[in-house]
Amino acid sequence: MQGFHVLVAGVEPTARQSVPQAFRVSEVVALDAAGLHLLREGDGEPRATGLAPLPCLALFATPKTLPLMREARAWIAAQAAAPVPDVVLLDRKSPPAFVERTLLENLAAANAALAGSALRQARRVARLRAEVEMLGAVRAGLDRFVGETGLAQLKRVFSTATPDFETQIELVHGAPLRQVLPVAGTGFAAIDLACTGGKRRGSFVARLTLLEDGEVLAEWRVPTPAQDGWVRLGLPVAHAGLLRTLCLVVEPASEKSPCANLALGAHQPLPAAQLGDARTGLPIAPHSLAFRLYAAVPGTTPPHSADTLMPVAARKAKPVPYALQALPAEDLARVAETDPGTGGPNLLFVADVAAILCRPGAGGRIRAACPAGARGLMASVGVHADTPSAAVGVLGVDAGAAEPALQRVPVSSGGVEEVSLLFPEPLREARDILLSAEAVDGAAEGAWVVFRDLRIYT
Repeated sequence: MQGFHVLVAGVEPTARQSVPQAFRVSEVVALDAAGLHLLREGDGEPRATGLAPLPCLALFATPKTLPLMREARAWIAAQAAAPVPDVVLLDRKSPPAFVERTLLENLAAANAALAGSALRQARRVARLRAEVEMLGAVRAGLDRFVGETGLAQLKRVFSTATPDFETQIELVHGAPLRQVLPVAGTGFAAIDLACTGGKRRGSFVARLTLLEDGEVLAEWRVPTPAQDGWVRLGLPVAHAGLLRTLCLVVEPASEKSPCANLALGAHQPLPAAQLGDARTGLPIAPHSLAFRLYAAVPGTTPPHSADTLMPVAARKAKPVPYALQALPAEDLARVAETDPGTGGPNLLFVADVAAILCRPGAGGRIRAACPAGARGLMASVGVHADTPSAAVGVLGVDAGAAEPALQRVPVSSGGVEEVSLLFPEPLREARDILLSAEAVDGAAEGAWVVFRDLRIYT
């Protein structure tokens, strides 16, 4: 009750004594440019305040002080966000019970208004929760759509020169290093770091930050690699923020652990691209870290591999059931011709369009590209030739000692056909993907069968 104010002006002492001691009673003396002049019991002189005494439970005045109290009420109402009670007139004949009844009625009205406000806020919270749930359902639907349409893939958007692991940088305790990443923040999903392994190497911490405001987007704790190689650090959700400058800060995990070594890339003439001190931003070497950057559809769950290291405290993404996942370009690049001939290359991988080209009569395989648990394969097949031509595209998986499972589709110039191969049961182990082309009568010389958009049904 001590928070409620009761204002009086010229009322009789008996009426003033009827107000319970739990309320803060103040005498209104004047109102001018300095504010409202109030006199509380025990104070020697009135004090001017520029703040309205809120919450105000009651205003009591006499016929003589009514104009002053009305001005005070208007002044309080101009500053208050809550309703202010009306002025109540008191005279010598007003019984003490009248004051108490007025206070109780106003207190009940204030409690009812507070309860109504709480109810409105509860309804707003309920609506917000429903919107959050709806957005969660939309997010899940977007993830599913991205997976089913084959858009769920990690695309390499930048890569430094291949490291030789001879040019290295040692991470020193108390001296974090910063590497600016030359990509837009939107869509960023993963980074590969070239780490040197060995028993005498330690673990380190990597933080993805925004250069403009220093906000930490993710933090990884990278254990000591067993041998030299790439370590992939992934985000649970592809970054969907504004176009900001990303940078990676690396430092040893603790002072007790041995120092870690990272491989350096090629010489970088621009200071902004060079490896620098995280505290000053100044370059410490004319090189950059050796790294590879990957992007995915912003705001979706990227299709990370099982060995991808996720940030600290990141929730493991639930796999999308029964989805089509695009085969990464790195796997397509591993395609090898089954029986290399002497007449020139009969199997090509074109990185710009993520396609595999095969001459009729030739074939190739991508080792262990169809993972365990896969339920089928899909691909878009067409023909590339200088003149109208036709051929047969063949898609399949190696079944070990048994006959391979194959699916054939006739294709011709000017069109693209979808070929799909469903397995009788999910694969128990990873299998090789087989691609080949068969010639047909009247086919033009120099034709290629083009395999694109290879997707795995899981």
